[in-house]
Amino acid sequence: MKTKYSRFSLPSVRHGSGTISVRNKELKFVNSTVYLGITLDNRLQWGPHIKWLRERIILATKNDIVNGINNIIQEMILGEENIYMLIDIMSDE
Repeated sequence: MKTKYSRFSLPSVRHGSGTISVRNKELKFVNSTVYLGITLDNRLQWGPHIKWLRERIILATKNDIVNGINNIIQEMILGEENIYMLIDIMSDE
């Protein structure tokens, strides 16, 4: 079963043991989960999310390095190129 569960509480609160079942299938307990792109641990601490970000961040000292990475990624994407225009100022005229 894909569904898992976690308990959220303050660090000073202790939990007893127990399980949760749905349709006679026991759900797996996890200490952290990703919800809306943010990693939450069972104590609602930022540590797991910061760790996740650190493992995936790309540090680039110059824009040409970033442009090189973007070019490599764009070459890997199949399909027709689309150009989208952005307007950031609007007027009543």
